[in-house]
Amino acid sequence: MNLTLIVAVIAVCYVSLLFILAWGAERWFSKINQKAQVWIYGLSLAVYCSSWSFLGTVGQSANDLWSFLPIFIGPILVFTLGFGMLRKMVVVSKAQNITSVADFIAARYGKSQLLAALVTLIALFGIMPYIALQLKAMVFSLNLFQPADNPLSPVAVPLLITMLLAIFAILFGTRKLDATEHNPGMMVAIAFESLVKLAAFISVGAVISFGVFDGFGDIWQQASDKALIQNSHIRLESFLPELFVGMAAFLCMPRQFHVMVVECGGEHILRKSRWIFPIYLVLFGLFVAPLALAGKVILGDSVSADTYVINLPLALDQPVLAVVALLGSLSAATGMVIVAVVTISVMVSNEWLVPFLLRTGQIREKNFSQFSKLLLNVRRLSIVVILGFGYLSYLLFTDRDSLSHLGMMSFGAFSQLAPALVGGLYWKHGNRAGVYLGLAVGFSLWCFILLQGAGEARVIGADSGLFNSITPNISDTLIALLANIFCYVLGSIWFRAGVAERIQASHFVKPWSSKQDAKKRQGPISQQDLLILASRFVSPTRAYESFSRFSADAVKSDSWYKTAPEELIAHTEHMLSGVLGASSASLVMDSVLQGRDLALDEVFHLVDEASSKIILSQDMLRGAIEHAYEGMSVVDRDLNLVAWNYRYVELYQYPEGFLQQGMPIADIVRFNALRGFCGTGDIENQVEVRVQHMRNGTPHTSERARQDGKVIKIQGNPMPDGGFVMTFTDITQYRLQEKALLEANETLESRVQERTYELALSNSELLEAKAQEELANASKTRFLAAVGHDLMQPLNAARLFTASLSQYPNLDLEARTTLTHVNSSLKTAGELLTDLLDISKLDSGMVEVNRRDFAIAEIINGLSIEFDAMAADSQISFSMVPCTATVNSDPSLLRRVLQNFLTNAYRYARGGKVLFGCRHRGDFIEIQVLDTGCGINEFDIQEIFKEFKRLNHPSSRNVSGLGLGLAIADRISKVLDHQIHVSSALGRGSIFSISVPIGETISQISNKPLPTLLQPLAGIKVLCIDNEEAILAGLESLLSRWQCEVICAKDLADARIKLGLKGVAPDIMLADYHLDDDQNGIDAMNGIRSRYGEHLPGILITANTNKDLVEDVERQGYHYMAKMVKPAALRALISSLVKK
Repeated sequence: MNLTLIVAVIAVCYVSLLFILAWGAERWFSKINQKAQVWIYGLSLAVYCSSWSFLGTVGQSANDLWSFLPIFIGPILVFTLGFGMLRKMVVVSKAQNITSVADFIAARYGKSQLLAALVTLIALFGIMPYIALQLKAMVFSLNLFQPADNPLSPVAVPLLITMLLAIFAILFGTRKLDATEHNPGMMVAIAFESLVKLAAFISVGAVISFGVFDGFGDIWQQASDKALIQNSHIRLESFLPELFVGMAAFLCMPRQFHVMVVECGGEHILRKSRWIFPIYLVLFGLFVAPLALAGKVILGDSVSADTYVINLPLALDQPVLAVVALLGSLSAATGMVIVAVVTISVMVSNEWLVPFLLRTGQIREKNFSQFSKLLLNVRRLSIVVILGFGYLSYLLFTDRDSLSHLGMMSFGAFSQLAPALVGGLYWKHGNRAGVYLGLAVGFSLWCFILLQGAGEARVIGADSGLFNSITPNISDTLIALLANIFCYVLGSIWFRAGVAERIQASHFVKPWSSKQDAKKRQGPISQQDLLILASRFVSPTRAYESFSRFSADAVKSDSWYKTAPEELIAHTEHMLSGVLGASSASLVMDSVLQGRDLALDEVFHLVDEASSKIILSQDMLRGAIEHAYEGMSVVDRDLNLVAWNYRYVELYQYPEGFLQQGMPIADIVRFNALRGFCGTGDIENQVEVRVQHMRNGTPHTSERARQDGKVIKIQGNPMPDGGFVMTFTDITQYRLQEKALLEANETLESRVQERTYELALSNSELLEAKAQEELANASKTRFLAAVGHDLMQPLNAARLFTASLSQYPNLDLEARTTLTHVNSSLKTAGELLTDLLDISKLDSGMVEVNRRDFAIAEIINGLSIEFDAMAADSQISFSMVPCTATVNSDPSLLRRVLQNFLTNAYRYARGGKVLFGCRHRGDFIEIQVLDTGCGINEFDIQEIFKEFKRLNHPSSRNVSGLGLGLAIADRISKVLDHQIHVSSALGRGSIFSISVPIGETISQISNKPLPTLLQPLAGIKVLCIDNEEAILAGLESLLSRWQCEVICAKDLADARIKLGLKGVAPDIMLADYHLDDDQNGIDAMNGIRSRYGEHLPGILITANTNKDLVEDVERQGYHYMAKMVKPAALRALISSLVKK
């Protein structure tokens, strides 16, 4: 009897047995106990072991002994070390009613229909080599039982097998509509065939290893004697990439995802079956290497290594064992193909065809039976088409690749989905843009590998060294996967996720803590309408039963007209997602809830409604553009004009009717250039430059002075979805005013005279008209701010020169006395400017108060350093009592008050003592300054807080000052709502204090020991940056007297050059705030720090007392010093910052 006929009869009987098992399981699966269900689920996971595992791994091992290990070890690691991830996938899928891997990824990234379709396309491409692998394995397995001179037809036989597989998949994979319901018939059949292929493989392995040979050791010994063992050690350079790609593909293969996640009965089933599949793989892989070595010993290279499992029994004249091996091979192939095509068909119908039919209205007004029949027919047709493409792939690859090569190529495609899947489970910042970018780059590389594997890339790239330099191997597949991961992360960082994506991300990343709340819907809908909607998609009976299980009230006739709660709406969408997928179900629910009834016409007119909304949005946009102050024009991604306003036409004086919608922007630019509106130069070059900006999406800003005298400011910015928007502003008046202002500021003398006149005029108007007081104060403030900065510069330079001059050791008494008078006069002038500016700000109400809780030590420690440094010059014995209290106030303004108290004490207690400290007064801290000066008469206490009021006491006649300090302190205390207290007696000194409320306790600043002024500064390298030559000269002179090494520079670039030429690194930086060319000292010091280290200290010396500037200086780690500079305070600060 012909052996082939026997094989055919056995195969038919085997398929019949699978049919009986599936049919029986459909009827009695509910009666099977949970333990049996756990085993069925665990064994069905072995659908992973296809013909590649049964035949191809032996062929791999024959060529490279341990190369088969990654495809077994990868899933084992996922089920052992990565079990938490599998558990998370099952929990999320059950909560989201997931139907496939495409639905899973799309649901994670905002239920995107486009993303689901793209994932389906990748899965469809990836399954083709795998189906070709199974067909090839079945064909050459059957051929082994044919006479050598009469092989089976290489075209007709695989076509017949394809048709039979299509029939079986249709019978058991498309019986009902809800793809998320378990398919017990198919699962039991797959579990049975898993047992068959395992038993067959172990039988062949046991007979060969222990019947023909004397165990594994004997096989190894004989192979070693014949030098047949190649690569006896694991090659990590190929093992690790294959392991990584294999693990990624295992998670994302559509058939594996379907069996492992969709068909899983719940988290408890997964947990109980955790070790079944790993043990199955260990048993399966136990005989791979022994069979490979036995085949090389017995058969050698006379047959393909992929056929050793069947050829070994035939060579040893054991036909029964050969038929058992064939049965296992067919079982492995059929199980994989059936589950794979059923899964892909669900993805194609849910993610491609259903959205298409909904949008085009091809299923208008259909009841459930019509809709069900249509959708099931669509899935059946999808199965036929998928297997047809698989057959074509078999014809394409049949003569070129081994089984393992085809399998690894499919693994490469499926692994492209892993970054989106795994990243979506653990990284909440992953978004749709990153997935699109990663899939585009990674899948493109994989397609190139596929084309090369088919031989086409070599034709396409015949003249290109690039195509010929890359071969389709695991390294290329890994590169494609790593490129995907990199682009996924990069895209997710660059682009911001939408609201829907962020909501879904929380459900996937933290499925146990996130509550599955119903999405807020617009528009009421009755419970009866929801039931009618569900009935049209899942049958009236099942819809009624589902609503009953959800709530008995939902199906009562007296409740049908009640407004459906959000929970019932979410339940309905969950039910529909089982038929249509999550993204399609969301599309249907959003459309229906916006209508006034539940006719399916509302669903199928989705595109028309969306178009109407787009038109309305465009009308609103046009209205906003038309009423804009600036001229505006908008071009689309094809660089055609789509919108503009009247102001744009007016600015450029276009002829009536010239601008038309859809007009190329290049024609408009050329028209303007011909009229001279674009400057001088070649016309076409001007057009090309401007059009290229828009084509590249480059934001730009420019100004154009036209021949008619107008100055137009042009700003262009790209739009997110392509296109360009430009605004045109007439800034002619602004530029004319700017020009007039520049002309008015040509000379310092004219500015001073003009501002002096403005001040005199403001003061006279203030006296004449009290009603204009606020305007006068504002004018005075502006004047003093400008004059203060302009005049402080030369005064500060003079103060630096006098300080430097005082360091000369050979000055006679007369010169030193004169120098002291000059220094005192300069100091008085500087204080006058500062006090006048403060008085002006306080009177005009321009002082901003920024209250916060802070440690009082922040203020008193700094003041203590400053005034301790000046104590010797004033012959003062200064003491400070530390305090760790926390107060609530404005630190800058409070420091100004205390500074005035201390300055006043130093003036009137010369030769005496000054004590600075705090006392607790209930809920307040009283900050006190005590001196042993001349004291104040009780009748004069209120007078001292007035402007220009000084004590009329014999001992105070030689005291410098204008009497503004206490007036400023009084005004600041009123702004801060703090109380000032004065206690004094003639001849016994005075106590000035201010009460500040206690704040919430914060971490205390560390109390560092105060530095001494006597610390030598010799050799300290000081970098001075100022745009005023006089200031630089004064600083250099003063610092040189302190034996410092001084480097002077006008700006950052000059400083870098001079430091580079000298080859030194500065120890400290001194910089003015206002530099030339819109530069400032903070940026300059930051630039020096970037080269010489963030630890480099710096001091900003400026006449600008703006509080925001002071806070910014301290926030960046620098120190602030107001002009005019006090040499002693400067030296003390430098000593405290520079480590010797």
